Amino acid sequence: MWIKRITTIFMEGGITLSEAKLDLILSEIQGVKQDQQSLHEEFRGVKQDQQSLHEEFRGVKQDQQLMHEELRGVKQDQQLMHEELQGLKQGQQQMHHRFDVLESKVDRNQADIVSIKESIARIERSVHEDVVTILETIEGNNQAKNAEISTLNQRLFRVESTVQKITEHEGI
Repeated sequence: MWIKRITTIFMEGGITLSEAKLDLILSEIQGVKQDQQSLHEEFRGVKQDQQSLHEEFRGVKQDQQLMHEELRGVKQDQQLMHEELQGLKQGQQQMHHRFDVLESKVDRNQADIVSIKESIARIERSVHEDVVTILETIEGNNQAKNAEISTLNQRLFRVESTVQKITEHEGI
C-alpha cells in the first residue's frame, strides 16, 4: 500500500519510476527496516547487557559494602589489639621497673653479704687471737695460782708438821 503511494508521489513530481526501480527501492527500504529491526534487537541486547551490568554493579556495591563493614570490624579489632599492646607495654614497663628494684635490692644484699662475710672473717681471726690471748691469760693465772697453791701447800705442810711435832712432843 505504501508502494502505490510512493509511486504516486514520484509520479506527481514528474518522475516516473519503473517497477524494477520501485522493487529496488522497496528492497532497500526493507533492508533499512531489517537493519533498524536488527539495531532495535541489538539495542534491546545492549539494554539487557546494561541491566546485567547494573545488577552486577549492584552486587559489586553490596560486596563493597560488606568489605567496608568487614574493614570496620578489622579496624575495631586492630584498635582492640592496639589497646592490648599498650597494656602489655605498660605491664612490661612495670616489670622492668620491678626488675630494676629487685636488681638494686639484690646488689645491696650482695654488698651486705660481702660485708657480713668480711666481718665474720675478721671476727674469726679476732676471736682466735682473743681466745689464744684469753687461754694464755688463764694459763698465766693458773700458773700464778698454782704457785700460790704450792706456796700455801708448803706452808700448810710446815704448819701440819709443826702441829704434829708439838702434838707428839706434848703427847696429845
